Amino acid sequence: MAADPTRDWLMEAVRGRDDHDRRIKARECEQRSSIKSNLGVKEELARISAYLEPAPEASSPNARCENHGVPISAANA
Repeated sequence: MAADPTRDWLMEAVRGRDDHDRRIKARECEQRSSIKSNLGVKEELARISAYLEPAPEASSPNARCENHGVPISAANA
């Protein structure tokens, strides 16, 4: 029987030290990678892409000023 050419790419689950430590392992090279939940992926994406969010625009720091918390571009003249 001929060898399965897709076998190199198949992965198998590997149980970690606890339920939160799940990994997959490549059968051919035995390299391991962590598995993350969808929530974990979403949180990681938010963390690494935070620099793409625009920085808050400056406003008056005086709480009594009518422009306190209003961006400079929208403040009354």
